[in-house]
Amino acid sequence: MNGKPRHTTAPPSTFDLKVEGKQAYITFNGDIDSTVVGAFREVAISLPPDLEIVVLDAKAVSFIDSYAVRVLTDLANKFSGRVVVLSPPPTLKFLLEITTLADLVTIQDAGSN
Repeated sequence: MNGKPRHTTAPPSTFDLKVEGKQAYITFNGDIDSTVVGAFREVAISLPPDLEIVVLDAKAVSFIDSYAVRVLTDLANKFSGRVVVLSPPPTLKFLLEITTLADLVTIQDAGSN
């Protein structure tokens, strides 16, 4: 050890969107924070309101900032009862529960059908 502080940087956060028919799939690759939340908001706003389901694959999310919580709330309200959060890690699941977002979305844990 040379006495210099070690800095680790997480890979940049991204997300992918795929729309197939009346279904949208958003896969997050990293945290939902200031690096992606603006683009995520634009995508959420632009999704057609007649979608039957919006699936958010959250298995790679370990952090979500307060603005992203707001965007998720807006998305859940826009698609009332049609948003599924897939495989949220325990910290995200806890956040969904304490913010009452869990009442607006369906949480589907890994391995459940």
